[in-house]
Amino acid sequence: MGFLKKFTKQEISWMMYDWANSAHSVIVVTILPIFFDMSTWGFATSLAMAIVALSAPFLGVFGDIRGMRKKLFTAFMLIGVVSVAGLSFTPFMDFTASPDAAGRVAAIVLVLYITSTIGFDASCIYYDAFLTDVTTEDRMDSVSTLGYGLGYIGGSPIPLLIFLIMNAVGVPMLTCLGFIFGLTAVWWLVFSVPLLKNCEQTSGKPYKKGDVGASIKNVFTTMKEIGADKPMLIYIISYFFYIDGVHTIISMSTSYGTNLGLDSAGMLLALLLVLALAGTLLFSTFRDKIEHWEYPQRFTEYVEYYAGKYGIDPMILYAFIRTESNFDPNADSDAGARGLMQITEVTFDWIKMKIAPTENLTFDDLYDPETNIRFGSYFVSYCLDRYSGHLATAAAAYHSGVGTVDGLLGQEAYSTDGVTLDHYPYPQMRLYVKKITESYQHYSEIY
Repeated sequence: MGFLKKFTKQEISWMMYDWANSAHSVIVVTILPIFFDMSTWGFATSLAMAIVALSAPFLGVFGDIRGMRKKLFTAFMLIGVVSVAGLSFTPFMDFTASPDAAGRVAAIVLVLYITSTIGFDASCIYYDAFLTDVTTEDRMDSVSTLGYGLGYIGGSPIPLLIFLIMNAVGVPMLTCLGFIFGLTAVWWLVFSVPLLKNCEQTSGKPYKKGDVGASIKNVFTTMKEIGADKPMLIYIISYFFYIDGVHTIISMSTSYGTNLGLDSAGMLLALLLVLALAGTLLFSTFRDKIEHWEYPQRFTEYVEYYAGKYGIDPMILYAFIRTESNFDPNADSDAGARGLMQITEVTFDWIKMKIAPTENLTFDDLYDPETNIRFGSYFVSYCLDRYSGHLATAAAAYHSGVGTVDGLLGQEAYSTDGVTLDHYPYPQMRLYVKKITESYQHYSEIY
């Protein structure tokens, strides 16, 4: 998954929980309804959703206490996982002995379904809250949308596909159910581990005596304020009915299909196709956002101006800045290079003599984005002119020095024409040239 390279460990760990819990959304929420009539299943679903909806504002209060978010997330995630694990034993209970036995098993299944749904929805309250802890505001859109897409791409279809394959090759239905519920519990737990291991709460306030009571009181105060704000009230009510409709369709679709006499395997296959289509559409929709985030254009005013002044393709400058500092104007290297385009003091003095001999500039001024891009653009332009516009050779000179490249050009092993390099003898030089040329190609394709 190369597109994940630019995300931090914490961001990827956060995303994985959507991959983890999506198995519950598909396996439990869509397979179980096949075995219940619509009224019973609808009542159980409504009860679970009502419990979460009424408790959510108060659960959020406790999650805002520093140190509590992960504990509460873990507790509700485990409630969900244990409930689904419990479902894996129900297909092997003796529910055929009598109507009473069947009723008891059905009641156990419904209770486990309700508790698993509560665990799922409540854990998502804290999962969503963790987003502000693992990333910055400018990255939230990319992180959250990709996490959502990963759930559709893999977390939902893979367990369902396993179930359908088992059923298709003749594994008894009860065995399939027991196995897939067990797999869902394991899947949910295992892919939750990255979040538990790598994500920590950084927001919230330390607990003080009376904070919980005051926060709960604030919930009611907020409700009154929303009631007095007509546009906000209309929005919240509208969203409630919208999202309730979405959940109703997800939860009731297979039950409704059963009532219509549709084949259960056919319905689940159709669901798999829908999930695959949704995953494809989501990924294609988010791909542009991911690419623009992975290859951003920042400090555009300075890049465009100095690219024009020195006759360079702006995409080349973006490639250098991304490779050198990832657009961090305060970046420092072990070699003493500074700023966006990582210019050393020796190079700074040489460029200053060329383009700003009378200006009162010091090496510290390279932390200023405009000054750094001005000096870096000149040096990139100088390297391109010196090596006949050959980007790879110019990149090698920018990285390792003009003298080093000139020396290599005199050796037939590295240059056949004495003007551009064919081979790069040093691993760091090869890697740097590869990064520059690939970044330039990506920038040219995206923008």
